[in-house]
Amino acid sequence: MAVCPNCGSVNNGSKFCSNCGTPLPEEQPVQPVAQPIAQPVQQMPPIQQVQPVQPAPQPIAQPVMEPVVEPTVPPVYQQPVQNVYAQSVTPAANEPKTNGMCKLGFILSMVGIATLGLTSLFGLIFSIVGLISSKKKQEKGRGMAIAGIIVSAIILFVVIFNIAYLGSEINNTLNEMGLIDSTDIIVTTDDDDDEPDDKEELITSINWIEKNSESYLTFGKRNSFKYYQSYTDTTDYYYTGKYELYFGEDAIKVITEDYDEYGLTKDEIESMYTRKELKNLVLLVLKNDGCWIDGENTRDEEWTSLYLGFFEDGSNKSLYLLNLGAVSYFDFVPEDDYEAPAVTTTTTTYDTEETTTSETTAIVETSATSDNSGAEAVGDDIAGYVYLTQGNWGYWTEAGVDPSDYDAMYQRINLETGTIFNLSVYSGVYDAANLPVFADVLKENMESDTGYSGVTSKETTICGYRAYEVSGQYQDGMYLTIWIFIDKNGKMHYNSIEYFASDIASYNMFVDTYTIS
Repeated sequence: MAVCPNCGSVNNGSKFCSNCGTPLPEEQPVQPVAQPIAQPVQQMPPIQQVQPVQPAPQPIAQPVMEPVVEPTVPPVYQQPVQNVYAQSVTPAANEPKTNGMCKLGFILSMVGIATLGLTSLFGLIFSIVGLISSKKKQEKGRGMAIAGIIVSAIILFVVIFNIAYLGSEINNTLNEMGLIDSTDIIVTTDDDDDEPDDKEELITSINWIEKNSESYLTFGKRNSFKYYQSYTDTTDYYYTGKYELYFGEDAIKVITEDYDEYGLTKDEIESMYTRKELKNLVLLVLKNDGCWIDGENTRDEEWTSLYLGFFEDGSNKSLYLLNLGAVSYFDFVPEDDYEAPAVTTTTTTYDTEETTTSETTAIVETSATSDNSGAEAVGDDIAGYVYLTQGNWGYWTEAGVDPSDYDAMYQRINLETGTIFNLSVYSGVYDAANLPVFADVLKENMESDTGYSGVTSKETTICGYRAYEVSGQYQDGMYLTIWIFIDKNGKMHYNSIEYFASDIASYNMFVDTYTIS
């Protein structure tokens, strides 16, 4: 056992004091030797000469106490040793470390400078993660993370800008070389899911005029539309409702699944258009809620009209659509691009039988004035005449009709009721014996169209000619009646009228006033 010379604590087998840490002197071997010497002396009291030996233990034990007063081990010297050791260990254990994500993000962002942005995206991601992580864990490295975010973002912006610019320059160069057609380049934001958004916004921001009929289609807020019979008059006779637009594969899916009553399949749709047109395939669904004439809605129920075609987005924008119900084509162009065509007009009067021809921008068809009725007559000596004894009639041109297939064609529309009549004479010469065959074909075609019901065919007489009358009612309530006959010159006539039951007066006018020599 050793006694600490500094604090006096008793220590057992230690080199340093367990209380103050002062180094302890080594144990002296004197103590065990002193006991054997002293014991024999105490057992022999008669021998007086042995007494001087008694002080011998004192010199031996005295050196043990000498370090207490020895100046080489003062208490002041030992205390600083303990404090210096404690201060060098404790602060290091509590110091926060640098976040690893911050370091990695900063390194990758800097490497991105040398690799032209190859690692910048990862540098941006790791820097953002490191910034968030270091804040939660109270670690160092936020400065590096912020620097990594800034550097990576700048590099990525420069790289993306250069790629977009280079791609545009390549397309322009190839287009100038004639290697690509600029109309084949479809600008999209996403695949099929986002592509519709930009196209729909573009289409609905334009007012459209149909080149042949001059009908006028406009789009409004909350998916509303107005479809006027003529762009020259937007105060009356128009349809209203809600619209839906679908593009590409979505358009095919909707028409084949949601409107399967039209009987169209995906293969049939793809066969109707070229590959270029299919890229811009569009389905316009007009959900009509009214037909407004003289400020009143003439329809009691809603109905849907489907237009399938494609949208041409380029220097000359257009909407080329097929009305799936009426099987009529419509070629819409932006209002700003529309130019009313100059047409040749012929005016015939029965009094002088003199014909004059002139160029004008007004759309005027051949007409005659009857001395008997005083009403305007529409037609000519080939097609015959219909006298407009009632109603307010405008000019109408069926979309998709090739005039070269006819020797004569005249069409009018009642601007108040929507009734349309047609006088047509086919080119070529026909055998009257085949007239029943032609009538059967018309009837079969109308019956195969799921939009018609109650189709009938019967033999009749028109102006002394044997004729066939084929009629049916379309799903929107409009009736269609067709008459065909072959005149004395072997020309086949195709007369028709489309009307609602509320306008039986126009039907009677057409039937009663038609005449041909």
